[in-house]
Amino acid sequence: MGSMILFIESWYWVFGLLGCVVITLAIVATAMAYRGVQGQRYSFLNHYISELGEVGVSQKAGLFNTGMIITGLLFVPFTVGLGLILRGMWGFLGGVAGLWAGISCLLVGVFPMNNLTPHSRVATSYFRGGLATVLLFTIAIFLQTPRQEAISRWVNLAGIVAVISYASFITISAKQDSHQDQQVEGHEPVITERPNVWIIAILEWLVFFTTILWFLVVTIAGG
Repeated sequence: MGSMILFIESWYWVFGLLGCVVITLAIVATAMAYRGVQGQRYSFLNHYISELGEVGVSQKAGLFNTGMIITGLLFVPFTVGLGLILRGMWGFLGGVAGLWAGISCLLVGVFPMNNLTPHSRVATSYFRGGLATVLLFTIAIFLQTPRQEAISRWVNLAGIVAVISYASFITISAKQDSHQDQQVEGHEPVITERPNVWIIAILEWLVFFTTILWFLVVTIAGG
């Protein structure tokens, strides 16, 4: 047990880096092959991330969903290890939130968008867990003992940007849901009409990019 903890503390950043690589490659490969029900190409401006995993629509849905599962598995030791090296209550809470977010990420791959009700539940769980993870670790990093930092406080610049992205997406999607007449499942509504530029899809992608940035900054600081 002790050797496992030491291993995770020493190499947690590798899991974070691998997670970034796996999900990025899965997204790029799936998006390039994507053709929607109307033959449209995938666009970051008006498509949800999860549409890449929609079985029966996305041509490489299996690749995307497998990438989500692997990334979720990698997310867990990364955040647990980060919590271990930060120590204290906030580090522990960040690790617990990371476990929640990692499992939720994995389940997004298990329940793709064509299975909308369970998919939306686990996607909503991921966004909330992701927000909690980055927020709690940002607090833990800020509260480190001066001159004994395990992670540089400069990492919090990326953390704050990610927290704002998560909070904006969750807040705006909740407001959108409350004003829609169409059926809504969590943070990803049933798509009845797709605008050319869709703010909620853009915000979801902003969450993705700022999360990847936060992962990379932490891996650089901890590697």
